[in-house]
Parts: sequence; structure tokens; C-alpha cells
Amino acid sequence: MDVLVNRLMDKLYYPQGHPYSFEPGGLASEILKDNTKLDELRQYHSKYFHLNNMLITITGMVNEEELINKNFTIGKSLF
Repeated sequence: MDVLVNRLMDKLYYPQGHPYSFEPGGLASEILKDNTKLDELRQYHSKYFHLNNMLITITGMVNEEELINKNFTIGKSLF
């Protein structure tokens, strides 16, 4: 439900043509219209979407140790 509400709010705040009106990952209905695009999507995904490209940004007054222990199960040694 929250996703739907957010999409409706985005449409109100950012009308068509505004830079923020575009879905950053694209819409599935547009991406998957034909197999050529699907193959291109798979190639792009395999080339760029890797854990070593991931960036997590957290702001505010947080306890780093507590945050890692509560939210990240892959292990503190990686941070």
C-alpha cells in the first residue's frame, strides 16, 4: 500500500516531464515489451549490478556498532 501511495504522491509532486518524474529503474511494462530489451536488460544487470558496487548511506545520530549488529547479517568484519 505504501508503494502505491508514494507513486501517487510522486505523480502529484513531479508532473510528467519533470526530472524526478521518471522511474530510475524503468517501468517493467516498458522494459519487457520484447525479448531484445530483455536480453539487453540481462546483459546490463550482469555487468553493473554487483555487491562490490553497492553503497549504503546512513545519516543522523546513530550508533554504528548497534546499527550494524541489528541490520546487517553478513558480518561486522566487512565494515
